[in-house]
Amino acid sequence: MSQAARPLGVSVAAARNGAIRTQIQEATAALRSALGARRPSVAIVLGSGLGYLADRLRDPLRIGYRDIPHFPLPTVVGHAGEIVCGTLAGKMVLAQSGRFHLYEGHSAQLAALPVRIFAALGIRTLILTNAAGGIRRTFSRGVLMMLADHINLTFQNPLTGAVLPGATVTITHNETKAARETVTDERTVAILESWASASRYITSVAPGLRR
Repeated sequence: MSQAARPLGVSVAAARNGAIRTQIQEATAALRSALGARRPSVAIVLGSGLGYLADRLRDPLRIGYRDIPHFPLPTVVGHAGEIVCGTLAGKMVLAQSGRFHLYEGHSAQLAALPVRIFAALGIRTLILTNAAGGIRRTFSRGVLMMLADHINLTFQNPLTGAVLPGATVTITHNETKAARETVTDERTVAILESWASASRYITSVAPGLRR
């Protein structure tokens, strides 16, 4: 919004705040309408190499990014550009097949937009995935690793800018003990290994599990 178009007394931050709220509301309304009676309880953001997981959902409903306001089309190979809702291991899940990357020129706030929409839909469990390398010699292609912590070297933060309700949060316990115990449970390991046929074990928090 330009200086001339902005109402008298409204700050740049307040105008940006309103714009982000509008984006969240419009995208959430479109997604909720497309989902109909479906009420997913888990959202999975699919990283490079895991896009095929969306094809394993039972009774899938596919919603293209073209039909979701403010969702740009992905430019990276392996990111389909669609939201897929279906059943996985008995749970109704929402899979985001196609992330918005900073190296594509997107802002950190846009990269975080789908997560805010998932929250607006009432989803409280979020699984983030990505393709990553490592220096551990025991790693091989297809190994599943659960992150216990991370260091932000991008020097960007999706919470920078407009202040939204609940935006002042801590990520100290993002990777909670309860979540780690769930992921390293034997039954969950079996499910995860079915996602990536080349995987051999889950490491990081449970280095002795299934070696």
